[in-house]
Amino acid sequence: MIALSSGCFGTFTTTRAVWVAAKPAGLSFVEAATIPLVFLTAYYGLHHLAKIKAGERVLIHSAAGGVGVAAVQLAL
Repeated sequence: MIALSSGCFGTFTTTRAVWVAAKPAGLSFVEAATIPLVFLTAYYGLHHLAKIKAGERVLIHSAAGGVGVAAVQLAL
């Protein structure tokens, strides 16, 4: 399972069930741990800050890194 939670650097944490998902079998735990943060960062930038809407174009600089790849996927 992978999840997102505040205060998650401790031994235990509690989070809402909607913030938990099954870890894809093809991903290591290290790879899976990065997914929530990079997608939330990309979502925040595109939707909250830029207020991008369907049909608009966006240039994503450095789309080869984690947040960039997530931003491309969200923009599509």
